[in-house]
Amino acid sequence: MDLENHAADKVIRALKDVQQLTDDPGLMMRMALLASGCCIGNAAGCLSFKAKNAGFVLSEKDATLQILELLKLNVTDGADAVMAKLQTR
Repeated sequence: MDLENHAADKVIRALKDVQQLTDDPGLMMRMALLASGCCIGNAAGCLSFKAKNAGFVLSEKDATLQILELLKLNVTDGADAVMAKLQTR
């Protein structure tokens, strides 16, 4: 099973289910931003945990900033580029 895509599909499906309750694009955007913030925070927690397992200390703020950089890379170069960058760390 492709867990990464399965998780992404579930998140987008849940967001669209809630967004269909309104036709206000501003509210839809706020919903998406809040949902993305939850996902970013979760990813930062995972990165911090990964660093801890590797014997490093990574603050929540630094982990979040690194996740934001990885998101930029994901948007411009795709998920494979993100995974390749993570393998070099």
